[in-house]
Amino acid sequence: MSHSGSIPPAQRRLTIVLAAVFVVLVVGGSLVGNALAGTPIDWLWMIAGTAFITLLFALFLWVRLSD
Repeated sequence: MSHSGSIPPAQRRLTIVLAAVFVVLVVGGSLVGNALAGTPIDWLWMIAGTAFITLLFALFLWVRLSD
C-alpha cells in the first residue's frame, strides 16, 4: 500500500530512465546535427535547455505517476 502522493520505486526508476533517455537523445541528436551541418553549437544553452525540459518532463511524470 502506498501513501497518497508517493511514487512506488518501480515507477521512480521508470521516471529516471525516461528522463535519462530524453537527455541522451537530445545531446546525441545535437552531436549528429553538428556533424552533418558543420555548424557550431552553443553547448551552454543546449545543456541548460535540455536540463530545463528534462526537469519539466520529470515533474510531469512525478505528478502523473503519483496516483
